[in-house]
Amino acid sequence: MEIYMSHICYKLNFPRQTWSESYDLLKAYANEHKDARVLYTHITENGYNLGGWTSRQRKAHRKNELSHEHINKLEALPKWTWEVFDDKWLCFYRLLKIYIQENRTAYVPKRYVTKNGHKLGNWGVFQRTLYRQGRLSQERIDKLEALPGWVWEVKSKKELNNVD
Repeated sequence: MEIYMSHICYKLNFPRQTWSESYDLLKAYANEHKDARVLYTHITENGYNLGGWTSRQRKAHRKNELSHEHINKLEALPKWTWEVFDDKWLCFYRLLKIYIQENRTAYVPKRYVTKNGHKLGNWGVFQRTLYRQGRLSQERIDKLEALPGWVWEVKSKKELNNVD
């Protein structure tokens, strides 16, 4: 792969791996982190784009281009998922439920970040934006509306502090 920056040309050499070698790298990652959900941008110590490889496996699965053996191996890894975005949404939803329990309010300040670095405030703003644009699924709308104190239009902090 070549990247051109101004008049300089850099050639990046990502090591090539067989499927089994890539899987072994993912398995080692999963064993170390107790989780096979690798960030898309994750590069291993030897320079292999493991995040890109996992993304390609999900794409191949959606296109029915992945063997049953490979599917079974991936699904045997801890916390492997085919639908990363659904899992991420559920993670933030659970964090919001915890936030409401701990703070007795559904109001999450826009810049609020959890102890683990999750930008929960931004996530809440984004859900409201998707809702206004008609781009939030009914299932997600129902889940959010079931939370005590959740509102779509934020008028004031006082309105959001009314958690039963």
